[in-house]
Amino acid sequence: MTLNYFSYLNDFSRLAKAFFYKPAINYFHILISFFISCITNKIHTSKYPFAISIEPSSICNMKCPECLSGMNKIKRKNKFMNMRLFEKILSEVSRRSFYLNLYFQGEPFLNKNIFEMVKTANDKKFYTVISTNGYFLQEDNNQKIIESRLDRLIVSLDGISSGTYSDYRRSGDFEKVVDGIKNLAKKKRENKAFSPYIVLQFLVHKKNEHEIPFLKEYAKKLGVDSISLKAMQFYNEDSIETMSPANKKYNRYIKDKRGRWHIKKKRSSYCYRLWSQMVITTDGDVAPCCYDKIPSFLLGNVNNKSINTIWKSKETNSFRRSVINKDRSINICDNCNG
Repeated sequence: MTLNYFSYLNDFSRLAKAFFYKPAINYFHILISFFISCITNKIHTSKYPFAISIEPSSICNMKCPECLSGMNKIKRKNKFMNMRLFEKILSEVSRRSFYLNLYFQGEPFLNKNIFEMVKTANDKKFYTVISTNGYFLQEDNNQKIIESRLDRLIVSLDGISSGTYSDYRRSGDFEKVVDGIKNLAKKKRENKAFSPYIVLQFLVHKKNEHEIPFLKEYAKKLGVDSISLKAMQFYNEDSIETMSPANKKYNRYIKDKRGRWHIKKKRSSYCYRLWSQMVITTDGDVAPCCYDKIPSFLLGNVNNKSINTIWKSKETNSFRRSVINKDRSINICDNCNG
């Protein structure tokens, strides 16, 4: 839901600028490769993905109950991605890929190099996005966010009252996050800056869905540019039973005749993500997509192989073929509603 159309148009223009020329050509190659694969049932790929998700930090300061990081199930060799590896990745995909997510698991602002990462990516003409729990939006960090020219910032605020917020954001500080969002919006006005485009993300669950009717006015007071209502992902049926919202619009699951929960959207044979996006963890491991959070299906490591080599490798194409064949062992697809 867009609240500030002027900011939206500026955000769109920055994205269009990053997309221009070579990234656009690569993007159309991706589309062609994907459709040929769908039609012929044979794997064809472009040289590079258009979007890269890089994990600056695999650890988080919060203990959210339905987050694998919060549940301490994320195991990485390194806690933070170093600048050497980050720069290597960007140098390989620069002017081919154009969309850069600086998050996967963990809290990006725990990495002390995060502002340098954003600046480096923007210098290479990437459109940059960070998703954060908002805990570190202090005044000095907010000024650095403005100066880094980050394009989009997604801030998770899953409640408009302290009690509701704390139901899910364990170890969080509602007032601190709210004050941080307000301060960032203020800094943006004071600096007459067009970015970042601030998105308030609201993960809908049983204990906060009653606040949705009041969310728009609350968000306006914070000064954000947009609201994103997101259906939550759960990892077991007990959590679905106790936490999924009553409103079917915001519930990604449905109960079958046997009383078992499963995702509403049927599993597709063709997943565009596998032809268009790459996910790289703090230690350089490549996961097939953002739903492989552990990750369980490793396709290579960018420390010892190029991104182009991994992207077109037998391992990656074999995984794509397994998804096409609806291989039930690829269990990360079971929770995907994309």
